[in-house]
Amino acid sequence: MHKRKRRKRVLRAAALALFALCLRGRQALATALPLGLTALMAPAWLALLRTHSIQHGWFAWRALGVTLTSSLAAAQMLAVWQETPALERGRAIAVGLPVNLRNYFPSDTARNFFNTIRVAHVFTGDETLDTLAPELDAKLKAELSPERIMARMDGFQRFERIPVPLPVKNAVVGLCNWVESRKVTFTLSNMGRVQTAPELAPYIKGFAAYCSSDGLFTTVCSYGGDLVLGSVSALRSTNILRNFYRSLADSGLDVTLYASEVDP
Repeated sequence: MHKRKRRKRVLRAAALALFALCLRGRQALATALPLGLTALMAPAWLALLRTHSIQHGWFAWRALGVTLTSSLAAAQMLAVWQETPALERGRAIAVGLPVNLRNYFPSDTARNFFNTIRVAHVFTGDETLDTLAPELDAKLKAELSPERIMARMDGFQRFERIPVPLPVKNAVVGLCNWVESRKVTFTLSNMGRVQTAPELAPYIKGFAAYCSSDGLFTTVCSYGGDLVLGSVSALRSTNILRNFYRSLADSGLDVTLYASEVDP
């Protein structure tokens, strides 16, 4: 890949040198300049199309006035709603969103330092992506406010200082985690943009991230012009993921799917 890029640079330099040699005066430059700009339109358009999918999505979500995380969460909620049995449609559909606590508290640890917030919605049947995404975005921003994060962490700290034997405390924590996990329909984690040293870029085609789960977990990251979603599902049916990715394709995104199945 590195040799191919170097060959492209040599060809571009040779083309520019040939173009310059063909110019014998100011009049020749004035005649050839429009032709040169026209010739550059093709590679410029090709470079633009290479990132068309992520740019289309970015402008579409910006038109809604929401973040990428809120839009993807809303799309996946709608996908879950389509597969929810009629007798269970009165229950809330909730998304769990891991939050990087390093944005709120100074930390030098290399271990995971995060907390998970939960955003829920009870469907009426009239929701669309245009109406659901702004609502989720407002709830998410409220939960991410420093005051709410601080209050949640203060509660954990008070629980940590309760003078009870450690086995009892661990049992209570495990029970609370189990109860909380029962309230979460799926989890969505946005890692953001993956950045590497420029020297490594010629050797990297892309990144993908996954997280093992006993339910439904989607990890989001982007690199270059690609937005990559890694979905892990313990569900026997793939209808929810089919609905989710089909909705992204229907919105105008250029979607490429890679799938593998692990037998239990």
